[in-house]
Amino acid sequence: MAKIGMATYSASLSAVFNKDIRTLFTTFLQRTIEIFDITTDLLLERGIYIKKPYTVIPNRAYLVESKKYFSGLNPLVNKRTLNTIEVTHLSLNIETNQIGMLLCTAFSQTAVSSEVREFMVSAKQLAHSHIKAFVDILLKDDIQAPMAADYSVTASHIPPFSDKLMMFHNSLMVAAGIGNYATAFAASQRTDLAMKYEKLSSESALLAKSGADIMVNNRWMEKPPSTADREELSQERE
Repeated sequence: MAKIGMATYSASLSAVFNKDIRTLFTTFLQRTIEIFDITTDLLLERGIYIKKPYTVIPNRAYLVESKKYFSGLNPLVNKRTLNTIEVTHLSLNIETNQIGMLLCTAFSQTAVSSEVREFMVSAKQLAHSHIKAFVDILLKDDIQAPMAADYSVTASHIPPFSDKLMMFHNSLMVAAGIGNYATAFAASQRTDLAMKYEKLSSESALLAKSGADIMVNNRWMEKPPSTADREELSQERE
């Protein structure tokens, strides 16, 4: 949540000009950074921080010598090994999907509505398939994927949140995941990785649409302010 908050508040801060609003988002961003630091220190102290895969640090800069560096879809050209930027994004997306899968597992057990429970099961299965896709890519380069083995979900059926709040949490996670995929797509220099992120983003978008439909049907989604419909205003005047 702190990672999502830092990204969201930074984007919001860069989009506003009112002094009061800029101060507000700056304060939120600073508090979120503090929460991130405290959380990270606590995870390291308890020995449960999921560290990124280790890579060998080069002793000098290397230049791209051929366009084959970007190749990934051509079966006649060998794929190069993953670079550190690509490994970072693959690892990050494994972690966020792990969190999403665990949340959806818990929500599928505790949601009151059968419709919400079925949606959470579908979301869990999608997160699991995405984790497998990213892990397979890393393993092909003999890179150990960052996996959390100590996390578990209890057998409780008592809902800690309302179905509405569970759906909101899920929609936030899916939206953040799609944003992560878009960032990874732009940063990945191997064409097969870019196409993989595009495919997985479309799957996540379909899940987000089905979740939004549930929220609309149950009147759980608030409509944000919109621009004036000039055609409708003109007809009302007539």
